[in-house]
Order: sequence, then structure tokens, then C-alpha cells
Amino acid sequence: MLKDIFQNFWSPTLYRTTCKLAEDDEAKRRLDQGATVAIVLMDLTAVFDTVDHPSLLEQISRDGDSGKALDWMMYRAKSICLDNKTDGPGFILLGFQILPELKLFLFLIFLLIYSLTVVGNILILVTVSANNSLHSPMYFFLGNLSFLEIWYTTNTVPTMLGGFLSGNITLSLACCVIQLNIFGWLAITECFLLTLMAYDRYMAICYPLHYSKFMSQRLCLVLVQCTWAAGFLIAMITSILIYQLNFPAHNRIDHFFCDNMPLLKSSCSDIYIAEMFCVVVSFTVTPIPFLLIVVSYVYIIVAIIRIPSATGRQKAFSTCSSHLLVVAMYFGTLIALYVAPSTGYSLNINKALSLLYTVATPMLNPVIYTLRNKDIQGAMKITFQIICSRHGDGPSQLVFCHAKTTF
Repeated sequence: MLKDIFQNFWSPTLYRTTCKLAEDDEAKRRLDQGATVAIVLMDLTAVFDTVDHPSLLEQISRDGDSGKALDWMMYRAKSICLDNKTDGPGFILLGFQILPELKLFLFLIFLLIYSLTVVGNILILVTVSANNSLHSPMYFFLGNLSFLEIWYTTNTVPTMLGGFLSGNITLSLACCVIQLNIFGWLAITECFLLTLMAYDRYMAICYPLHYSKFMSQRLCLVLVQCTWAAGFLIAMITSILIYQLNFPAHNRIDHFFCDNMPLLKSSCSDIYIAEMFCVVVSFTVTPIPFLLIVVSYVYIIVAIIRIPSATGRQKAFSTCSSHLLVVAMYFGTLIALYVAPSTGYSLNINKALSLLYTVATPMLNPVIYTLRNKDIQGAMKITFQIICSRHGDGPSQLVFCHAKTTF
């Protein structure tokens, strides 16, 4: 790249012919002074029509190049930026760039994880709905969480599975924004829902005599409705801001689903408003609910310590430990990815962190709540007995039911 002192003629306010005339005049003036003049002209139009503009400019800036040549390239990239309302840019999700021999293996692994996630959360949802003993605020919130996790993982994992089979997944802007909207809606709602579950445990352990009054069925329903509505509203505003941006014709996103930050980086519009809104949302829906949960559990732990009997302390702690483990996994990855500075993270680390809260957490939630909750285990046994009894009373059915209810 030429030094900036030799990049004298380009300006966004001048046509190329004007710049060329200015360059010729300068060359003649230097020749009259007896200087040696060399004119180098590069036509990069074809380059900008065939490559990923943001990636090219980022690479040029990272290499230390600057000056009017870089300014011209940035101006050229923005000048040919497509209007997404008419030209419809597409987004190529690169997914995981791995050896072809491993793609089928990883496809089968993640397909199994996805199947277990859906089946496990459906099982919890059916168990909570079918057993009157679980019709309490804690299990009402747990049922909502399981319903959310089913759609949370369904929104992202099938795209990743398609990437393993076909190499890359191409989505239109509309499809990408829809996926982003659903993802943001469910992610924000889960943050609020986990906060409600912590508040429920706080009221149950710290104020047991007033629990039924403050956590009535009507209040729980209103709280859950507000949680879903708030998540949808915030995600919709984010999606609208991103959809109004313009994008080049060719966009390669090094991710396995459409996330807000990769989309913003690929835009060639002014992203200040959309980026600031995403930052405000990240600091609002992640650290604040997490701090509220931490404060709630501080009071809960103090209350549990004051319980005189060891059996009472163990029972109280068992109702909270599962939720606390899920909170640590979910909020830990969200804060590391969206709130903490991530400039030093590689793209592979970002994708690995995304896997934790989009794939691992939804899969582990049913396992955590089932293994550490005797009420859920007992209700599942009853559910299996009811299902088996409806299939007949023959010897084979009785043996099958006995095997199912003795896990």
C-alpha cells in the first residue's frame, strides 16, 4: 500500500475523472521541476463486486494499511452496498470448518443430542401437566422452561445439522432475521424466567407462611405472561433495527446460526444505533437478572442455615441446587460471550460458548432437574404407570411397566 503522502487525489466529493485530472496536473508540475514521476493506477471495481467487503476491509486495517487508499476502499464498499428491500442479499453460514471425515460423525452426535433434548423436555412438560402434585409455582415455571428449551434448541440446531451435511447454509435476510428474532426472544425470556424461579424459591424458603399469598396461581400466570411478552418486545425491536440495515451481496458469517453481532459486522450501513441498543440489552437482560438471582440465593442460604433440623436443611437445599446449577451454566456463558470483553476470543471460542447455551444447557436441564428432584422422579414413575396401564394388563405389559418404574 502506498504511503498516505502519495495518496493525494481521491475524495468522496470528486468524480474519478476529476481526480484523474488533478493527478495529471500534479504529474506535469513535478516533471517541470525535474522530478521522476511514476503513475500507478489500480482498478479494484471487480474485486469489490466479488468478495466479502467487510472481511476485506477488516483484513486491510489489521495489516496496518491506512490513508486515502483505505478510505477509497471503504467508500467504494458502501457505495455498492445493496438495498436489502430490493436486491435481497444472502447470508452464508460457514458453521464449523472441520475435516470432511468428521462431519457425518458430528452430525450424528448433535442429532442424538437434539433428540434427547426434545424428548427430555417434553417428558418434563407432560409430567408436570399430568400430575396434580406438581401443580405449584415452582413446577409451573419449570414447565415453561422446558417448553422454552424445546423451541430454543429447535431454532438453532437444525441449521447446524444442515451445515454438517451440505457444508454451508445460505439464508435470505428475512430468514436470518426471523431466526435472530426467535433466538433473542427465547434467550431473553429464559433470563427472566430463571429470575422468576429464583424469586419463587426465595419466597418459599424465606417467607413460607406468606408463600401461598404472594405466589398465587393468578400472579404466577401474569408474571410468566409478562416474561414472554417482554422478551418478544425486546427481540422484535432488535430485529427491526437490524432488518433496516443494508448489506453487501455476498456475506459470509463464521457462525452456525444468525446472531446479532456477526450480522452487524457484515452490514455496510451505519450500525451505531443498532449496536448501542444491542449493548444496552446485553447489559440489561443478563447481568441485572443474574445479580438479582445471586442476591436471592444469599438470603436463601442464610435462611437454610437457620433451619434447626438437618433434614429440613437438606430438603430446602435440594429444591434450589438444580436451579442454581442451571443458572451458573446459562448466565456464565451469556456473560462471557455478550457482556465481558470478547476481543481476545477467537471465532472458534465464540462458537464453542454458543454451543454451551444453545445445545448443552437445554439438553442438561431435564437431567439436572430429574436427578436432583425426588418429586419429579416420583411423578414420572406415576406417569409411566398410567401410560402402561392404558396399554393393557397382560404379563408382558406388567413386566415392562415394572422395569420402567424401578429406575
